Amino acid sequence: MTVHGLTRTAPLANGFRARFSYAPDTGLLVEWFPAPPRMVRCWTTRRRFMATYDATKRAFLREVSASIGASIDVSETCGEMEWIASS
Repeated sequence: MTVHGLTRTAPLANGFRARFSYAPDTGLLVEWFPAPPRMVRCWTTRRRFMATYDATKRAFLREVSASIGASIDVSETCGEMEWIASS
């Protein structure tokens, strides 16, 4: 299966955006705009920020999984491990 590349941008709390990109030659890339966020001190805002980020990340990785025809194992330093398969 040929994958040319996928890109999705997600609006997050406090005016941040995350752009998720995947291409076979570069792999997975996450870019933050305007810059990598410092963790928000307000618990409610932090929870909303991370919930939006996680939901967008999972949806994007399901697309990548479907496009490459394989499951993806995700391990983040600030989160839990999860296994994502195409839906």
